[in-house]
Amino acid sequence: MLVKATQFLSLLKIMFVFNLLLLGCSEKKEKQKAEKKKAKTALTIIKNDDCLNCHSIEDKSVGPSYVKVAQRYESDYSTVNRLAKKIIEGGGGLWGGGQMSKHPLLKSNDARRVVRWILSLDDSVANPDPMMTIPAISLREALEANPAESENGLTLYVYSRETSADVTPQHTGVVKRIHFTGAEAFEPLSEGSRLKMEGFITINQSGKYFFKQVRTGKGKVILDGATIINENDWDRETDIDLLPRTYPITVEYRMERENSKLSLQWITPEDEYYRVIPEEVFTISLPQNQAAL
Repeated sequence: MLVKATQFLSLLKIMFVFNLLLLGCSEKKEKQKAEKKKAKTALTIIKNDDCLNCHSIEDKSVGPSYVKVAQRYESDYSTVNRLAKKIIEGGGGLWGGGQMSKHPLLKSNDARRVVRWILSLDDSVANPDPMMTIPAISLREALEANPAESENGLTLYVYSRETSADVTPQHTGVVKRIHFTGAEAFEPLSEGSRLKMEGFITINQSGKYFFKQVRTGKGKVILDGATIINENDWDRETDIDLLPRTYPITVEYRMERENSKLSLQWITPEDEYYRVIPEEVFTISLPQNQAAL
């Protein structure tokens, strides 16, 4: 009996140590996940510095867009180091007469991280183009949906070239997401037709959001009553700080020629590249227990 009791106690000790080891591994993994989540990304560095005062991701600004920079340089070791040094030391000469401010407090590793991200914008593997990789929706499909019977998405209003947007629309429907691409995307509409999509967008995380309207015609985006993207050809992108709330949103578009395209994309605080805004954040009406700003 004494031998069996001793064996039992030894087994309990082994199980206890084993459980401690498992608990330690689990805690270590959770800590590593938390540290990885807190790690600086290139966009985090850009957002927290003064970079966006002179540069945008794609739109024309004071300095060259990051996409233009990516298209100009090869993503090799010497280029990354050279451009990182330029960010820290500042100066001009690379893009005409403009002068880039110094960033002496920026660490070399962070500067190189920023450069590598910028150069990756022209890499179709790291940054696949949503216009080429995400399935499109069709206007015919959108017009078959009834706003009164839908929850997610935006209400779609279609107007002809001859009418203004303040009269009764020719057609109504629902768009789950705004992503019209390809020759047949807007059939059966003709050139000059106008679309208005409105509803609500729910933001679940506070931080800076980038919005981009890819289009071949004229368009605008209105968020919470303010125009964040207008009809100017050079204004198709913006960045804005948002709180976790539900906001009213309106997207307008006018077709100018055949084979038009329209896509509304964003970069959230958790993203590194643009992606099509998903349908689950859009609602036809204001969700219950939510308040628009």
